[in-house]
Amino acid sequence: MDALALLKKIFPFSFAAKKDVAALVINVLIYLAAGIVAGILVGVLVKIPVIGVIIGIAGSLVDL
Repeated sequence: MDALALLKKIFPFSFAAKKDVAALVINVLIYLAAGIVAGILVGVLVKIPVIGVIIGIAGSLVDL
């Protein structure tokens, strides 16, 4: 599977042609909501001792 096909599978809304601003705003809100939910989930998981260490290591690797 090539990289573009994988990106289209993960982010289907990004590759659809958008003809109006409303569709763009809706897509931005969807991705913003997903980021907020993921951030809250990571914040909750960090408070659990063993999982917190694993999440911390994974977070530092993503920052690299």
